[in-house]
Amino acid sequence: MRPAPVERAPDALHQRPEHPFNGAGLAAEAGIGVRRLQDAFRRYRDLFRAALCVRPLPLTPPDA
Repeated sequence: MRPAPVERAPDALHQRPEHPFNGAGLAAEAGIGVRRLQDAFRRYRDLFRAALCVRPLPLTPPDA
């Protein structure tokens, strides 16, 4: 589940695609400051990546 601000910012983009949003505008739509919105997206992205990782990929190919 995405945090509420991470839900609200893309919703604003989809509802008004013609509007020239910037970071401050998206943060205002989400009801938080720019830094908090950035942090929310960063944390969500990291959690999403972690959920996709079943096991770490090897850095070197296995010996044949």
